[in-house]
Amino acid sequence: MCRIDDGETTECWSEKHRTARKEHVCHECRRSIAKGEAYWYASGVTSRRGWDAKTCAHCHVISDWLSANCHGFVHSQQVEDLGEHAEANLPMLRIVVGARRQWKAFADPSALLPVPMYPPDMTA
Repeated sequence: MCRIDDGETTECWSEKHRTARKEHVCHECRRSIAKGEAYWYASGVTSRRGWDAKTCAHCHVISDWLSANCHGFVHSQQVEDLGEHAEANLPMLRIVVGARRQWKAFADPSALLPVPMYPPDMTA
């Protein structure tokens, strides 16, 4: 069920919280991260190949949840992974819908939804 189970092992990894000095694209929801907006920058080496990823604050909630509940995540597959875990869990489904809409507000598509609350952890 967790995509990390089928993912390749990362040999080294670095993650930093940054503020955008220019526009970037979120690796998860594909929306533009605006200048001045907070985001997370990650880089690493997997199978001797370097990579990097930028994640908006909204999608970083997904990263945190998957890390806590699945012991990791695969970049660019987090929204789908959370969707598979969500089933009938309304708070998680709201996050999946928000990410798929690129966090655009329903009433005003030029505005962003608020950063979502951390969803409930999985229970054993």
